[in-house]
Amino acid sequence: MEVKLQEIQYISKFEAVLICLLLACFFVVSLYFFDRKKQLQLSRDHPEVIKKRFISILIVCTTSPILLLFYYYIRHVFDNNSFNFFLQSLGITYKNLIIGVIIGIMLVLEIFFGPLVVMFMQKELFFQNDNLKYFELSLIEIRNIIVGPITEEFIFRSCMVSACYLANFSNTFMIFILPLFFGIAHVHHAYEFYMLNKNQENALVQSLLGTTLQFSYTTVFGWFSTYLLLRTGNVLSPIFAHALCNIFGFPDINSLLSARGKLKVIYMVCYFVGIIVFTINMCFVSKTSLFPSFFWN
Repeated sequence: MEVKLQEIQYISKFEAVLICLLLACFFVVSLYFFDRKKQLQLSRDHPEVIKKRFISILIVCTTSPILLLFYYYIRHVFDNNSFNFFLQSLGITYKNLIIGVIIGIMLVLEIFFGPLVVMFMQKELFFQNDNLKYFELSLIEIRNIIVGPITEEFIFRSCMVSACYLANFSNTFMIFILPLFFGIAHVHHAYEFYMLNKNQENALVQSLLGTTLQFSYTTVFGWFSTYLLLRTGNVLSPIFAHALCNIFGFPDINSLLSARGKLKVIYMVCYFVGIIVFTINMCFVSKTSLFPSFFWN
């Protein structure tokens, strides 16, 4: 995985890391642009908070690429490269669009095979028990399924990978180190939770435990998401994968642990099969030459 597609280092590695840090800070700070005190008194799922954050994130996603473009210009990135080079470094391209989305969705379905079987057996899937009739695309769903995946992948994958690619960082670094910014960017939820529940017993402990768990799985997902961008060269691949993961939510481990008899065996086998198939296909996707990527050999 220690693959480098280019020999030229347009910006220093320090500059790239600093850019990533600034992008992460810009993203998190923007969430509190409007009425910070009031936001801390309300839940992050409150409609007023969600609407204000939509506006803030739109500002971030509009401003960030413009600032990157300007910085690249003064660093002479475009002396021998076209504007299309900039777009490709962000993963904005028609190349591998369909296959990239299919790969992202396919791999997510494989890793979630076990949890999906559990949901099916418990009749929790959207097409079971008339669940579809009661589905409502609320602000929370719009945030989790549409706005969140698009904006987070654009800032934490597209923009950060672009900077690190121009600094000639290895794919290994980008896959395993860059997602730490994504994980750390979710730590602010601990502060929000504590401020809302500070009068309750063990509020601080619950906040820290919840944030540790969230940091862990967002970082692991970041590994997978960054891999998808680098491997396919198209940002739509991680965006669709992110949206699908948010639809499924965190796997219900309690249902697996509380199952008894043959049902527990079925659940465990399905979890195991999903992981094995996912691993096999990850190896195939990594090595195949069927879809060349801007970032990958």
